[in-house]
Amino acid sequence: MKSGSMGVRRELRVSIQVDVTVTRPQDSRTWKTENMGSGGCFIQTEMELEPGEILQVSFALPGLNHVFSCSGEVRWRRIEGSLSVGFAPGVGLRFLGLSDLEKSLIRGTLLRISGGLEQTSLPSGAVSSPATD
Repeated sequence: MKSGSMGVRRELRVSIQVDVTVTRPQDSRTWKTENMGSGGCFIQTEMELEPGEILQVSFALPGLNHVFSCSGEVRWRRIEGSLSVGFAPGVGLRFLGLSDLEKSLIRGTLLRISGGLEQTSLPSGAVSSPATD
């Protein structure tokens, strides 16, 4: 996010639970999303992934016969016991390397699922990485 826009999403974000496989050099694990947009997602995990860390991610969305596979940058982390009482710990990922067609497929699927409702603020308790774009 650009300086001055920290905490405001650029894309539609929809509450959805899908399996996301996250691969790092030392391991591969599958977690559930809490929400997703065409630019990224929040995955529920207690693993300590640090803002700025680059991971490989893959996932599928309901109604599509396509597996999305790309890099993902950890943008922020929600820690158990933070100000986010009642929310699962995890990380916000920004998708890197998705084609425009893939972003459009994600956006269209999420619009269909949500009926067009958007969440535009960064969740409470978020620990963000420095703005880089």
